[in-house]
Amino acid sequence: VPVVVMAQPGERTDRAHRTAYDLAERLLAPWPPRPSDWPAAWEDKTVHLGTLSRFDARPVPPPGDPCRVLVLWGAGGLDVTADQLCAAAAATPDRHWVVAGPAGAGGPPNLTWLGWVEDVWAELSAAGTVVTHAGQNALAEVAAARRPAVVVPQRRPHGEQ
Repeated sequence: VPVVVMAQPGERTDRAHRTAYDLAERLLAPWPPRPSDWPAAWEDKTVHLGTLSRFDARPVPPPGDPCRVLVLWGAGGLDVTADQLCAAAAATPDRHWVVAGPAGAGGPPNLTWLGWVEDVWAELSAAGTVVTHAGQNALAEVAAARRPAVVVPQRRPHGEQ
């Protein structure tokens, strides 16, 4: 049975990733071609698919509220603190900051903590700007919504951001 693996970006030379990637006949990379330090054998069997989002089939929403900033975080851990987000919101009182992801509390009146949201598409559609980590899925979802973004890479074990 031919093995096909959905590859992940970053430094994937640990034993588990090496085994999977070496055994695969094809590696599907959900990002465009780019310079890589992967072994040549992996590069030779990689098919670059470009970005994939669960929202790709949805129509592009109309422009969002230019004063609404969506902060879109994931579950992989954050280098940005709640205090830093509070400071950013306080420094931009003409913007309404909405944070989707790990729950926070407090802050200036123009900062809303949503916690985890069921339908992030609605929040992306309402936003004029998105502040997000550099995770593959977050970037794909922001791109599907065609929203301008400020991307803040976070430390990850495989250096993928």
